[in-house]
Amino acid sequence: MKRVWSSAALAAMLSMPITGRVADAAAIGRDMPPAGSVTALSVVPGSGHADVVIAVEGPSIEIIDFTLENPRRIVVDLKGTTLGIPARLYDKVTRGGITNVRMAQWKPEIVRLVLDLDGPREYSVVRGEHDVRVSVNGPDDFAAWRIGGARAAVVSDMSVTASAAAASVTAAPAAPPAPVPAVQMDPPARSVPLAKAAAPKASEPQQSQEPRISVDFQDTEIRDVIMSFSVFSGRTIVVGKGVAGLVTASIKDQPWDVALRSILQSQGLNAIEDATGIITVDSYLNIADRAKVEPLFTHVISVNYAKAETMATTVKSLLGAGCGGGGGGAPAGGGAAAPAAAGATTCSARGSASFDEKTNTVIVTETPSRLADIESYIHDLDIRTPQVSIKAKIISVDRTGTEQLGLSYDLGSANTFSNQLVTRFIDAAGTQPVAGNYRVNLSGDGFAGVANATRQYQSSSALSLIYNMTLGGFNLTSFLDALSEQQLTDVQAEPSVTTVDNKEATLFAGTNIAYLLTPPIIPGQIQAVAPQIQKQDIGITLRVTPHVTANRQVLMDVYAEQQVLQDVTVAGPTVAKRNSTNQVLVADGETAVISGLTQTQIVRNRKGIPFLMNLPGIGKLFSQSDSQERKQDLLILVTPHIVDEGEVIGPAVKRP
Repeated sequence: MKRVWSSAALAAMLSMPITGRVADAAAIGRDMPPAGSVTALSVVPGSGHADVVIAVEGPSIEIIDFTLENPRRIVVDLKGTTLGIPARLYDKVTRGGITNVRMAQWKPEIVRLVLDLDGPREYSVVRGEHDVRVSVNGPDDFAAWRIGGARAAVVSDMSVTASAAAASVTAAPAAPPAPVPAVQMDPPARSVPLAKAAAPKASEPQQSQEPRISVDFQDTEIRDVIMSFSVFSGRTIVVGKGVAGLVTASIKDQPWDVALRSILQSQGLNAIEDATGIITVDSYLNIADRAKVEPLFTHVISVNYAKAETMATTVKSLLGAGCGGGGGGAPAGGGAAAPAAAGATTCSARGSASFDEKTNTVIVTETPSRLADIESYIHDLDIRTPQVSIKAKIISVDRTGTEQLGLSYDLGSANTFSNQLVTRFIDAAGTQPVAGNYRVNLSGDGFAGVANATRQYQSSSALSLIYNMTLGGFNLTSFLDALSEQQLTDVQAEPSVTTVDNKEATLFAGTNIAYLLTPPIIPGQIQAVAPQIQKQDIGITLRVTPHVTANRQVLMDVYAEQQVLQDVTVAGPTVAKRNSTNQVLVADGETAVISGLTQTQIVRNRKGIPFLMNLPGIGKLFSQSDSQERKQDLLILVTPHIVDEGEVIGPAVKRP
């Protein structure tokens, strides 16, 4: 069967189509005679040129060199050699006019070196005792680059067309593998997702930062594919004994771990990485079976911001994930989700979780392959909850205007009168008033009258005019009362409070009143119920629930209420209420204005002598009128401020 084998081990080859079959080292050893070996490759600065030094060991080597155009390249074939250094791509740094260096096993006994140039340049090839030196004229001010080692990449039956213009295998430079953490005995291993990347923001998808690869596979054994990724990444990958199958895939400029994970998923396989950095590839079922027999370890995890009790409940749900309904359990190691084998009833929930309230810690017992993941989940959830400082300014304005105007009369003689307006006296000296409110004593022809006798403004009027005149034996006394009054009440309060994100904060400005509540007596009840003392807040209440958004804005649920005491009876106080409920979105430090709690009350009264009070023009002489207009305004200003970590919250400063 014909197959195309393209891997990281061959990524340093010419940018030319490659066809053939991969053979293992034992097969090559049987089919090929002993040959020389390329053990190192370096690019070093010379005097006015760049030297590409190829270290070789073994018998005599034949050297053939030539150039290619579009782009300009120098090709050096080393006959009678095999590639004995690991595949590592050039870092694409221009050195002395050399823009790229590629080396690969072109044929079983030929190693080909290709130097990409930035333009036409003179060069020379010199054979030494243990090396071959290619000198390219150009700048010599650059840092040296070299590779070397004992690992061999072995390939057989390769053929290359030298005039090809496009590459079938290209890959991004492979970064050195990350340092392997020290192995710990408790727990001894850690299973993590294959793809490792920096923690993304909540609004960004997770992206791998591993080197990128472009590679094509055509009916290639899965074990050969995995080996090629191992060579490219420099990582140790162990393949389970039951892993088999053919892979056909075309990977274009993808991170190597993402590409490998996708290929494994298409084959029903998963990859987990332990604490030593070794990656194991096997089926989901085998990985789950291995988790069943893993020993359990107990780990104490400290919680900083969240409550350990709440966190333990969350951990219990993670331990039981995938165990409901007898279905297949979640794959161990946090790998990408994939259905387990048909009919499998696997479940990795063998552990338990508890908490200690005193130390605020979570105690988790689990297998090593899941313990590190559980701890990582706890640390991801145990984040500092943003705090919000809320400053409010409450302004209550009460304006009342009163207008009063009244005219009243008193008409009577010395013996016939009514003293509702004017007091009469018995003696002529006017020292002894007549007892009673009035006196009417009519004999013969007599007359007595009182007009507008109720003087409701007598004690409150700002202006009082009294006029008296004598008409024969009668006295006519007139009273004019007038009042114009303006009242203004301005109450301001500036409460402040600090609360955590999504927790309600209550601000109150007012008075707590106490009143005596007498329960009603039930008919037929012998023993009376003792009165009870009750208390109630009267004033302005503000409830704010802030939520900090991802872009550092504050979404607030605001409830404002004003209570005004009107009366207190045996049944309790009578309170007038005004409230408002709304939701506002403001920036950090921006002020939200809550208004609209305005109430206007107008009361007008007029009374007087019937018919006469309605006469045009002179009707006011026979009537009394008063007008009262009351306007109440409530204005609430709410200013939230996100408190950053380490920021000191000072007391509110009252502005002059």
